[in-house]
Amino acid sequence: MLELCRKPLMCFSCGLVGGNYDDELLWDLELKPHTTEFSAEEGGLSEQVIKKAFSATEEEFLRMVKQSWISQPHIASVGSCCILGAISNDVLYVANLGDSRAVLGRKASNNVVAERLSTDHNVGVEEVRKEVEALHPDDDYVVVNANGVWRIKGIIQVSRSIGDVYLKKPEFDNNSIMFQQCVCPVPLKRAVMTAEPSILTRKLEAEDLFLIFASDGLWEQLTDEEAVEIVSRSPRKGIAKRLVRAALEAKWQSEIKDAY
Repeated sequence: MLELCRKPLMCFSCGLVGGNYDDELLWDLELKPHTTEFSAEEGGLSEQVIKKAFSATEEEFLRMVKQSWISQPHIASVGSCCILGAISNDVLYVANLGDSRAVLGRKASNNVVAERLSTDHNVGVEEVRKEVEALHPDDDYVVVNANGVWRIKGIIQVSRSIGDVYLKKPEFDNNSIMFQQCVCPVPLKRAVMTAEPSILTRKLEAEDLFLIFASDGLWEQLTDEEAVEIVSRSPRKGIAKRLVRAALEAKWQSEIKDAY
């Protein structure tokens, strides 16, 4: 959780996606240094700077995959959602890949209301699913409903990420791990995922109180409004743990209900 202020600030959150990952590889990525470097070169933060930073981070990861793929084939399936928040000159920038989310708590009359500031790149969302399908009109299996869950190639729910090279570069599609979970094992013709972030810019206002950055693990259990209410009614110390506990309790209650 980020308390809003007017000084320059950057906040980053990454969430691992997929069943195969390597913590050290993902956390060694240079999104924050790239953003700082390009901001200095361009004379300040901008949407273009953020896009360049995401692109450079993706290219950096691709180089690691190419260097290690033969000896560590699983690296082609390593990927991460990513969300960035930055404040510069009283302007808030939020950029994201995947289904991590940024939610603003904003004062309105005597209440604190929730305002979502990011886009969920998840094919479970009909609009996202149609977007992916429209980009691949010749591929009837680009999005597949596997056991009641929509997934790209039957494998992954998110349509944008850092990494997941096996779904972006056809030269990696001869690896047996690529479609081992796919219900429709159709060879990859071209990239079915991207590392192009969605970016929102917003002038900070006096009513803007705080931002919540979290991965889908939280948002699958709590609505934007529920999370904002918890933060607005609680002391700031330990608030992140309080949100996690609330999500776990909601999941537990849901499982009990399903059991009966």
